[in-house]
Amino acid sequence: MDASSSKEHRKLPRLVIGGHFHIWKVQIELYFKSLGYWDHVKSDTAPAVVENGPTAAQILARCKGDLLLCLDTKLLADVIHCETSKDILENLTKIFTGS
Repeated sequence: MDASSSKEHRKLPRLVIGGHFHIWKVQIELYFKSLGYWDHVKSDTAPAVVENGPTAAQILARCKGDLLLCLDTKLLADVIHCETSKDILENLTKIFTGS
């Protein structure tokens, strides 16, 4: 198994109502950093396309999808309207910290 394949099998950290948002935020940042996607998640910038790799749209969609998969049903309902992964993180921050 090559390095890129092993990255695909990392477990996403879960976030639930009453959960420790500050800990989850560190975990999700580390998860996306391990994939090389964190800069795209936090800023919604399109990644550079690598030959024979996923397109920028595929990477951004995966980031959004991975974030949504982390959430319990109540939180998912609160952020499902978000267009981007950055919007999801900003909305979760407001939900958990009020700012």
